[in-house]
Amino acid sequence: MNTKKIWVVPRNDLEATEILRLLEQYKETVVVSRQAWGASWENLEAEVVSRVEELLRQNPGAEIIGIEFAGAPRWGGRNIDHHRFGDSDRSSEKSSIEQVAEQLGHELNRYERLVAENDKGWIPALLAAGATQGE
Repeated sequence: MNTKKIWVVPRNDLEATEILRLLEQYKETVVVSRQAWGASWENLEAEVVSRVEELLRQNPGAEIIGIEFAGAPRWGGRNIDHHRFGDSDRSSEKSSIEQVAEQLGHELNRYERLVAENDKGWIPALLAAGATQGE
């Protein structure tokens, strides 16, 4: 296995679930954290840390990309986010799923765009995006 990117993703909400689905669709290397919303690099589970370190030993040049983790990235990695964590402002016009899709060269479908809008602005953003009542 020659891994260029190692994605670390907490499965803690709809957007994270859809990000994981996209990463799996593109056959990316993913390590899943079970942390709840507000996940942090500092609180990564021992098995997650162990798995990432094993992957780094096998792929020394791999880039670590974390999705919506508070705190400083581990292993020289970087964050994809659009939230504020205390005094850490990671706000972005693009939601995390939009940023991940860009990295993958993936064009979001309608459902994925609505997931992005929901994450950025909840029901008002869904309505502004033209979501139907059923959606």
